[in-house]
Amino acid sequence: MQVTPLIKDPTKPYAGNSSHQRFYKPYAVPGFDYFNLTAAVWALNLNQSCVSPRSSSNTSPCILYIAFCQNLDWLVLEPCKGSSVCQVADAANHSLGASSENPFASDDVPALQAKFFNGDPYPSASEVTCHLKTVVTFTCSRKAKWLVGGSTHTVKQAPWLRFIKFNANTCQMDIGFFFAGACKYPEQKEQVGAGTVVIIVFSISFFLYLVIGSLINVSQGRSGVEILPHHNFWQMLPTYIKEGFMFTFCRSSRRNSSDYSAI
Repeated sequence: MQVTPLIKDPTKPYAGNSSHQRFYKPYAVPGFDYFNLTAAVWALNLNQSCVSPRSSSNTSPCILYIAFCQNLDWLVLEPCKGSSVCQVADAANHSLGASSENPFASDDVPALQAKFFNGDPYPSASEVTCHLKTVVTFTCSRKAKWLVGGSTHTVKQAPWLRFIKFNANTCQMDIGFFFAGACKYPEQKEQVGAGTVVIIVFSISFFLYLVIGSLINVSQGRSGVEILPHHNFWQMLPTYIKEGFMFTFCRSSRRNSSDYSAI
């Protein structure tokens, strides 16, 4: 089955509602690099595992469109408007879920997942109507690269499929892929700057200077102010600073004054 979506001109700004805006947040799931997934719409051509009407025993081929951090309005396919996961088939078209914010998460399982809810109503196997939903799970594989182009208005074939199955009891479509971006990288710790290192080294050195110098002076029988290492220098330091300021400012004021008398 081949379905060609009526794609709007991607060079023109989208004039629809604000739900078309992308919801990508670069660091919403720390440790995972999933930017490539958000840079295109991904399609799966399926001969089975499609969502079919409960009244039909035959499952026709379908195409599944998946958009991460955006919706599918620009495909101009019903019922894809407002959806993030959409099935297009001769037998039945379905919205399999959407997301108004970043769909990625990694809290429930040790993997990267994207979850989409509030799809079309569907009569479950227990005859209770529920809304279709989709959970996409990405498993780490360093070689599983998802290559994209320069436009988010691009439909590409989804690679590295692991499994796909629809559970009619829970109205949930489960899809699994291999993906290099699902290989979690260690979080970078803040590095100490060079200035901080200098301050730390200076502080430790000065502390050791005071402690060791004082111990040496005590061992030599000194007491009072004389315990302080080089106490004469530290006592005279305020005077040295004062004289330095006086010398600097007095020299500057002399240069600004005129050496000639007015005639």
